[in-house]
Amino acid sequence: VTDMRRDTLAMRLHRRWRWFFPFMDVHDGDDRPVASLEARWAWFQRRYTVRDAQGNELGEIFGPFFRPWTFELTVGGRVIGHIKKKWSGLLKEAFTDADNFEVEFAPDTDPRWKALALAAAVLLDVVHFERAKNG
Repeated sequence: VTDMRRDTLAMRLHRRWRWFFPFMDVHDGDDRPVASLEARWAWFQRRYTVRDAQGNELGEIFGPFFRPWTFELTVGGRVIGHIKKKWSGLLKEAFTDADNFEVEFAPDTDPRWKALALAAAVLLDVVHFERAKNG
């Protein structure tokens, strides 16, 4: 992820390959580990744990079963934001892999969560909304 105003690397996202439970490492612009996002097993839900560089749990990303395009960001059981995939129109949805996401935060949200929400939106797009390429 590049900061276009400064023409510098803002963060690097690295998705490790796994058979199960998608995982993504988040590094800052100097390539220092910042956080990780890891899917957890859950019945009829999409759950991800957000951990800091030391492995401590920071929060959770939760996708309710009956709202497949919406994910809640929670810290200590409190919802601090939402990540929502937005409908792009029939033609764009049918013929491209381009997706639009909206990220919303509570007014008092820690600024570090904004970067983590961007990383989460990338992981959620790849895991839940991208179609497999044929050939």
